[in-house]
Amino acid sequence: MAVRIRTGTVFCLIHLSYYSTIRPGTKVGDPVVTNIRLLQYNTNGEIQFKLLFHDEFSNLPRRARRSDVVNQDPTPLHCGPLAIKRSKFQHLMELKSVVPADYHPFFDNLNHN
Repeated sequence: MAVRIRTGTVFCLIHLSYYSTIRPGTKVGDPVVTNIRLLQYNTNGEIQFKLLFHDEFSNLPRRARRSDVVNQDPTPLHCGPLAIKRSKFQHLMELKSVVPADYHPFFDNLNHN
């Protein structure tokens, strides 16, 4: 069973990690992270991967670190949405002419410096 994480919130998961890396190989010539096509996070803390979509899931070739800290709930990394630069906000305002009017309030309400 995969773990679902709320979307729209960035969590600080550094203190929750079981693995130091998700690289599926251990030596030179073995698969690297960019070769992974699918990751599955299981509720028991294991991470499985697929290198090809039609392959079966395989366990990461690493030993999971077990700790009492991992039973804590993740904490939000930021208190709210991050502000974008003023120049980016202005560029987005220029693009509103090609965006349907239904989406204009979203762009108008973006946090910016």
